[in-house]
Amino acid sequence: MPDPDLRKEYGYATIEADDEVAAGSYVTWKLIFTAGSRGVAGGGRIRIHTDSDTDRGVPQFQDPAGADYTTVEAPGDAGVAMLVEDLKNWTLCVKGRGLGPGDRVTLTFGDRSRGGPGFRAQTFAEDKHYSWISVDVDGNGSFVKLPDPPYLKIVGGEAGDLHVIAPSLVEPGSPFRVLLRVEDAWGNPASAYRGTVRIQTNS
Repeated sequence: MPDPDLRKEYGYATIEADDEVAAGSYVTWKLIFTAGSRGVAGGGRIRIHTDSDTDRGVPQFQDPAGADYTTVEAPGDAGVAMLVEDLKNWTLCVKGRGLGPGDRVTLTFGDRSRGGPGFRAQTFAEDKHYSWISVDVDGNGSFVKLPDPPYLKIVGGEAGDLHVIAPSLVEPGSPFRVLLRVEDAWGNPASAYRGTVRIQTNS
């Protein structure tokens, strides 16, 4: 069970997104960090990291009309900058007065407000693509990993290919199995596909 004391002292994060995100699609999602009772001092950091492989987009901050454009919102008198270390590790660096209890920092990945197409989701399905949060509330390099991380559910996209699997040799008159696999453009099962497949033989 999540530790309520850790959440109370060090804060917690939530994600606002569609219930399901199609693999490889361009989407907008928000990660919202709410500071706990200890706040986050100036010089403190909030690390966002995933423990799974991923090929998702990389946040960028210079081109609002480009893919993966990301924005950071914080209380007006608190400065927060984002450091992108690699695909799996991103860090918010708190400056100025820091964050007080209950203050929120909102990251909008794939901000479309200025014409961008969104943020590219990873190209493979994953039931729970976690965003783990670790917080250095005092700015001394001591991070606390928070429980109950928010996550995205990545599912297969639209049907792109149909694969038929059947035995190459069958005794005349003998029953046999035919397996059908409908995949999206990335090779994931197109789980939302509800079409009808008709198989016709020459006999």
